[in-house]
Amino acid sequence: MKKKVTAGFAAILLCVLFSFTGVFAAEQSRVYDYAGLFTTEETQELEESIGEYREKTDLDLVIVTIDDAEGKTSKEYADNFYDNNGFGVGSDHSGVLLLIDMDNRMAYLSTTGHAKEIFTESRIKEITDEVASCAGDEEYARGARIFLEKTDAFAHPNIVGMLLIALALAVLVGAGSVVGVWYKYTHGHKADQYELDKNSSLNLSHQEDVFVGKFVTSRNISRDSGGGSSSHGGGGSKF
Repeated sequence: MKKKVTAGFAAILLCVLFSFTGVFAAEQSRVYDYAGLFTTEETQELEESIGEYREKTDLDLVIVTIDDAEGKTSKEYADNFYDNNGFGVGSDHSGVLLLIDMDNRMAYLSTTGHAKEIFTESRIKEITDEVASCAGDEEYARGARIFLEKTDAFAHPNIVGMLLIALALAVLVGAGSVVGVWYKYTHGHKADQYELDKNSSLNLSHQEDVFVGKFVTSRNISRDSGGGSSSHGGGGSKF
């Protein structure tokens, strides 16, 4: 009897543990493949990659695919999905969501918080153009991987490499200036003597400046691209 009770208690305990595990897994999910574009293996691979990149970038990363935008634009759907599911890191909810929208045929990036500073217009276009190209070729998982890799690269630029390039350019510019000056003084012709007395004059007259005041205006300009939350940045590319 005692063994049966022990076995029953163990079974209940395992069920409880598995239930909590399922809850934690759901909370940690960042890939929502509603359009069925990824295989099970690809989804798992993307989830694992997102876990690694989230720690490295300190940004929340989300990938969503849909085949029905529910009458919304890609921007509206992406922004609302991010907000409604409580994603984000820190008080400003920093993060970026990639939406592969099969309904509007759009690869769209929605950025929030600190991510808006990282993902400039040119960087967003670079990513969405590549993801859209992959989507056009039905290589959806490849496009998602490109998104994650470029996000990591933009969030952690190679500072040392950039400094070395800047230093090399500075040396080249400086050397070019020195060579130019040296060539001018060693190979250039002597400039004609300017006759100062004949070609100059001096006229002294009384002049009075009166300061009548200074008027400066300023105004705040808000930018609203329509749809979704105004706290989001982003952009997309058609495929």
